[in-house]
Amino acid sequence: MVRGIENDLVNCCQQLGMALVAFSPMAGGVLTGKYLDGVPARSRAAESSWLDSFLHPEMAERVRSFVTWCRSTQQDPAAVALAWVMEQPLVASAICGATSEDQIRNNLQAADLVLEPLTIDRLNNWFPVERRSLLRRILRRLWPLANRG
Repeated sequence: MVRGIENDLVNCCQQLGMALVAFSPMAGGVLTGKYLDGVPARSRAAESSWLDSFLHPEMAERVRSFVTWCRSTQQDPAAVALAWVMEQPLVASAICGATSEDQIRNNLQAADLVLEPLTIDRLNNWFPVERRSLLRRILRRLWPLANRG
């Protein structure tokens, strides 16, 4: 869901012959549909604010469309999300967690899942690359700090 690195870092890594390791390919469980009907007690979103940007109404509607489509095609949303991340250029591995044996099984389904070009197009439409460059956002935040006397 956070694809800003595709503006800058992917090209840089490619030029340097480096691979990428994706962190939280299911956005802390958001892409599984876990939060579509509210925030469960003792979940990551209940105990931390780091998922807040994924839970705002516009993003929730995109996630709802994604999860609904996955279920209508008899695919597990977690497996589709993980397979999508692993199909991205230069991604060598993804760091994902599981809190149950069922979640591990669902994650393993991604290894055998081949995403059709139409599916990839759908995913790219639901979760597009941000227009703003990650590097520019970082520099804008650091620039005021660098100019402090």
